[in-house]
Amino acid sequence: MEKIRLSLNIWSQRNLSLFGRLEIVRTLAISRLIYLLSNLPSPSNDFLEEVEKVLLNFVWKQSTSKIRKSVLKSKKDMGGADMTDLKVKDMSLKIAWINRLMSLKGCWKEVIVKDIPIDDHEYFFRCNIAYKDLPMEINNNSIWTDIFKYWCKHSFRTIEYTDNFQDIMNSNIWLNSNMKIGNKVVFWKTWFEKKIKHIKDLFNNKTNSFYSFNDFIDKYDIKGNILNYISLLSSIPAKWKTIIKQHCNDNVPYEPGYRDNMLDTIINCNKSSGIIYKLVVNDHNDQPYDRFVKWSSDIDMTVFDTDLDWYQHINEWYWCTKSVELRSFIYKYNMRFIATRKYLHKIGKSNTALCLKCNSEVEDIVHMFWGCNTMKKLWNNIVIWINNILKINIAVTREATLMNIFEIDITYEPLFSFVFLVVIKTVYNNKESNHQITTQGIINVLKKYELIERKIAIKNKKVQNHFNKWLGLFTLWNQNM
Repeated sequence: MEKIRLSLNIWSQRNLSLFGRLEIVRTLAISRLIYLLSNLPSPSNDFLEEVEKVLLNFVWKQSTSKIRKSVLKSKKDMGGADMTDLKVKDMSLKIAWINRLMSLKGCWKEVIVKDIPIDDHEYFFRCNIAYKDLPMEINNNSIWTDIFKYWCKHSFRTIEYTDNFQDIMNSNIWLNSNMKIGNKVVFWKTWFEKKIKHIKDLFNNKTNSFYSFNDFIDKYDIKGNILNYISLLSSIPAKWKTIIKQHCNDNVPYEPGYRDNMLDTIINCNKSSGIIYKLVVNDHNDQPYDRFVKWSSDIDMTVFDTDLDWYQHINEWYWCTKSVELRSFIYKYNMRFIATRKYLHKIGKSNTALCLKCNSEVEDIVHMFWGCNTMKKLWNNIVIWINNILKINIAVTREATLMNIFEIDITYEPLFSFVFLVVIKTVYNNKESNHQITTQGIINVLKKYELIERKIAIKNKKVQNHFNKWLGLFTLWNQNM
């Protein structure tokens, strides 16, 4: 912990952007914990929360958090900032051991697998069993306690989750917490060895019903008790039986399918912990729905009736630039973390809430970037300039300027996203100045960022990609000179 604090204290002296600080957290702080989380039992929640507090203090420069941490920890494609969630990271590193258990060899495995009741370990890890139902003893002080606990937690699916015919028929019979006899999961080795593993193995496709006991015995050539067979059929949840019956009544032929499982995702994968983390981190955190609602109200756009449009637009702005500074700014802008005069006046940092440019209206986020007459004039000049050069016709609207929403050829989308982003950032940088921003001033800023991205492209040997992206701007600059 002290090493993490020392490392972050050194970097706290630098004027880093939000995403710059998050990158420092990932590379210099979280990296110190990876080995310990991978190879030792999970630390207490108190410890993880203490570490998280230190990280958030660094991210927000020892001030109050401006964005909920549950939003920060979500993936960028869902409106988050991709800050590492320590609890999910610990869980994903533990679950990655299942992949090693399945794919690697060594005497260390014998200590673990000797207590697993099924020799077919792949089937065991597909059994859909809750941790409390595991028919084996695990040392409470062992890392494997956490591994099995996390695995069961994230691979177990309840009866309600399994709601279609294909998934039901491919559900495992043995060690399935949704199918219990006497309130216990069951495993009958002799039946398992006869390839009776899934609900579909109890089903007669010719009659569209479950096998009678005699037909079942004849098919699998086993000795059995009719009470056992009836108990097994009775353990199938009533909801599943209803779905099966409905499917049969519709006369839809059964086609053997394959039920997806977390094991399919990580088995024989070299970076399974990272894949697991990406799969589950959004489920443990939050999306910025409140920001979505506020922007929808501000621009009065029915296009935001779905979350997909919201995330699509904020991601288009994120990926239109390589600049960490611009990415950090547009993320804070989308999250409405912008220091307007209305906000500064509310917290006592400004004597007035009125806009400095027009001195007639309250400066909120909509007024700062759209409502002020100076802003409308600037937007008109920028759009006229682009329309004349590219021979297109786009209109200046509230939704286009505030949220990057306009009808345009897909070829020009990255270009327009970037230009509008630079305009918004330049306006924000000059919000306390009476200096009038001009079209030429915007062009000069664009050239600065193009030079930065060109150097990055040359370093990464992606010059052609850079040229394709900036071709439209090269045309604009040449025509303007």
